[in-house]
Amino acid sequence: MDDPRILADDALARVRKRLAMRIEETGISTAKLARRAKVSPRTIQRLLNEPNRDVYVRTIAALAAVLLIDVKDLFEPLPPEMAEE
Repeated sequence: MDDPRILADDALARVRKRLAMRIEETGISTAKLARRAKVSPRTIQRLLNEPNRDVYVRTIAALAAVLLIDVKDLFEPLPPEMAEE
């Protein structure tokens, strides 16, 4: 049986990767994203740069709403070419 913690870490890594990609695609600044999502800019920086830090689902949902991406899409498996980057 797979270790649930490893599965959760993998899922969160996918979320981080997809959020980072969407932020880059949209060109939105961290400050503007933070304001619109009603989170601190430091929260976004930690989410993207500190892979061992836990994150609230409500934070992910708020960022996804601003970035116009469905939360469930953030958890989808990454294509092999994206996973290796």
